[in-house]
Amino acid sequence: REVHSLDGHSTPGLCVAFSPAGKLLACGGRDHGIRLWDARGGKLEAVLEGHSGDVNSLAFSPDGRWLLSGGSDRTVRLWDRAERTLRRVFTGHGDDVYSVGFAPDSSRFASTSFDGKIRVFGLDGDLPLATLSGPAGFAFRVAFSPDGRSLAASRQRTERETELEIWDLAAKNPPRRLLGHRKLAGSLAYSPDGTVLISGSKDHSVRLWDARSGRLVQVLEHSRDVSAVAFTPDGRRFAAVDWKTIRVYPFEPPAARQDPARLLTEAQEQAGLWLEEFSLRSVRAAKRRP
Repeated sequence: REVHSLDGHSTPGLCVAFSPAGKLLACGGRDHGIRLWDARGGKLEAVLEGHSGDVNSLAFSPDGRWLLSGGSDRTVRLWDRAERTLRRVFTGHGDDVYSVGFAPDSSRFASTSFDGKIRVFGLDGDLPLATLSGPAGFAFRVAFSPDGRSLAASRQRTERETELEIWDLAAKNPPRRLLGHRKLAGSLAYSPDGTVLISGSKDHSVRLWDARSGRLVQVLEHSRDVSAVAFTPDGRRFAAVDWKTIRVYPFEPPAARQDPARLLTEAQEQAGLWLEEFSLRSVRAAKRRP
């Protein structure tokens, strides 16, 4: 059921973002402006102007104080949400900025660009805290891990080569490369506990990865390009969008799936048989017993 139909952009909209409390909706587009709407009443509250190109990405800070925008003018702009004013302009990218995202503590953000680089900025500094340069190709989507220590990004290397990267922000090592998608992954999301990274791709699949090892955990096939993925706040489900369909899946961390007691319980339920007494022991310990 449609709640509101919000008109205002003179050209197509390209990105939207809800504030953490869900009271404010921001929309950016090809008219170079950002419109802020009352998400409940549908009233246009403000128009933020400053970009000289398309507004490609928007992100509210987790604490709700700030709004980030990334544009085709190669800048990232930081806006004060309450005062509706521009606070800082971040430069340095050599091409269109495509994606922006805040760290969980709202003190830093990352931006990706068609120049191939990922930049991490503090809110008060003009120079980046880190510039992450992967292999050839452009960086597309970015997502911080829940603890803020890692950064995931998708990258299109060539027309036929795509990959995901997981960067350890405290180390200077090359990123962990996750291979498997046949086309660009345009959406990324960490599970709230940080154990799993999910990616949605134009190859019609959603992939679940072990965030620590980079191991592929599961592949979910779709019939169309997957344009967005997201977890519920409690981490028990996640959703994936392809074309006009939203699919919602249950989620269990990989460790829970391998728990021996859990596997035994599930096997008993399937067989309809129950052990009256059972204890988990290693095979080696069992051999030592007389």
